[in-house]
Formats: sequence, C-alpha cells, structure tokens
Amino acid sequence: MQRAPWSLKLLVPLLVLIGAAVHGAVRDTFPARGTEVPRVVVLDVGQGDAILLDGPGDGAEVLIDGGPDGDRIIEKLEEYLGRDRTLDLVVLTHAHADHVAGLVEVLRRYDVRQVMLTGAVHTTQTHERFLDGIARDYTAVVRGIAGERLAIGPFTLDVLAPLTDLQGVRVENLNSSSIVLMLTADAADGPHRILLTGDMEEDIEGALLAASCAAASELPCPALAAEVLKVGHHGSETSSTEAFLRVVAPQHAIVSVGARNDYGHPHRRALKRLERIGASIWRTDRDGDVAISFGEDLRVIGQH
Repeated sequence: MQRAPWSLKLLVPLLVLIGAAVHGAVRDTFPARGTEVPRVVVLDVGQGDAILLDGPGDGAEVLIDGGPDGDRIIEKLEEYLGRDRTLDLVVLTHAHADHVAGLVEVLRRYDVRQVMLTGAVHTTQTHERFLDGIARDYTAVVRGIAGERLAIGPFTLDVLAPLTDLQGVRVENLNSSSIVLMLTADAADGPHRILLTGDMEEDIEGALLAASCAAASELPCPALAAEVLKVGHHGSETSSTEAFLRVVAPQHAIVSVGARNDYGHPHRRALKRLERIGASIWRTDRDGDVAISFGEDLRVIGQH
C-alpha cells in the first residue's frame, strides 16, 4: 500500500477538528432518555414547531407546541420520556395547524396538568378539537399574557408577548398573537436563557423592543438577551430583523423547519442576518432534533 504524503496526514485530523466545531459547539453524544441534567430539545417534526423541556429524571416535563402531526409528536415524546405519560405544562403559542395539530393527540394520550394559551379566537376544526380536549379533561388553563411567570423544576418561563389580553379576540394575523417566552434554565454553572418566539414576526419584534429595550443604553438589551434563540416563524423573511437580533445577541439560533417545504423557509435573507451577528445556525431539516443540554456548561447538539 502506498503511504499517504505527510501533508495529507496532517490535513485529515485538521478537517475532523473543523467539522466538530462547525456549529461552534462540541459534538457530544446526543443526550439519551433519562438524562441527569436539564435539557431543551427542538424536535424535528417537519414543517412546524414542537419543543420539549425535560428536567432530570422523571420531573419537569413541558411541551411547547406539538407540530403538524399527532403520530410524529407522540413518537418523539416516547423517544425522550419513555413510559412517563405526564406533562406538567403544554403551551400552545398560537392556533395554526403546524403548532396545534399534534397537541390534539397529546391531550388524548398524556396526563396534561395545565395548558397555557392566549384565548385568541380561531375557529378551525383542529383548534376546536384541541379546546374540546382541554374541556373534556378539565385541564387547568393559564392565560398567556406578558408578565405571567411559571416555575417548573429547573425551568422558569416568563411570558414576554402578547402584550395585551387576547382572550376572545379575533386577531388579523395569528402569527402576531404568538406566545413569546424567555426560558431560564438553572444549571450547575448558573442560569442560562433561551428565547422561544413561536411564529412572531417583525411587528411584534418591534413592539418588544419598544416595551423592553427603549431605554437600554447598551447592547445586548438585558431584557431580551439570550444565549439561544428559537428563530421566529421558521426563519421567514418577515422575522428576525437586524434590530431585534442585535439586542438578543444569541450565540446559537435554531430554525424549526421541514425539508423542502412549500414556503421557502428558512429564507436566505433571514439566514444572512443571523450569520452577520455571528450566531451558529442549527436547522431541524438538516440536524434533526436539536438539543440544548445544561451540564457544566451549555451545549447545543444536533442529532445528525
């Protein structure tokens, strides 16, 4: 066998190191079921959103949105939670089918202790079935409105939007009614913050800047700064404005998106804006499930 030249021997390990660092995070083993540290998993559910907050052991399980398909979200929950059939909280950010459809089956198959929603009017059959499931099981309801705070295990959820009460209101743009959450996860090395944006678009980004950061004298803005951003509206062109990204200043940006979707998500301009602020970009259509784990430090890990 002919020996490889020295230049090639040196190049191969270098390429391996570069590949491991391509997202700006250590490529650890993907966290398995029953992890002993808190984790947040942006689930690969196709063209939709579903985010699992999973505390150590069998405690503190929260599901934010359920994606477009009931079978797929149940499969994902069983993968991470095993036989545990209790969810401490389910959040519906807004009533579009790619967020609510999977939750209909979740309510049927899991013991859901409380549900957070805005109460905005949306009369599709899928959303009505979700509301019927809440009524059937007498599930406690928490209204999603700015100022609401819930603490569940190592996780604290602060509602940043909507800024007004939407109970019984028929909104013109359902994306703009999204529940926006600042998630704080307590870990061994201190608290970490993740901004979860639903399908928020530029109008609500601007409203949050005006409400929370108008008097801020420095960037990032303390009220909105987060290490990880779940990118709004699947990376659409109408979300993730430069002004908003500058105040959040995330190290990692996660896009929940379906492969070869019909909407052109994520849009190249949104991706360019994320690149310009130096964020490592993760995509469920390419990386599969994307896990944020909190051990000795924050790690972002793709399944693929």
